[in-house]
Amino acid sequence: MTTLSAYLQQNNVSYEAFAARLGVSAMSVSRWARGQNFPRKETLQRIKQETGGLVTPDSFLKESSEAA
Repeated sequence: MTTLSAYLQQNNVSYEAFAARLGVSAMSVSRWARGQNFPRKETLQRIKQETGGLVTPDSFLKESSEAA
């Protein structure tokens, strides 16, 4: 399981580029990556799909606990 933040860094993907792939704002991606907010259920599934299953809904629980 990979966090969104780690996935973006490892794959050299900007918040803006990932946001465009999901159809959301870069600010939303930034907040998710920093554990400040959680994506909607539909968006979680899209993130999993866009990352080839590397970033799962459970990874957001890991990120939020690391941010605390």
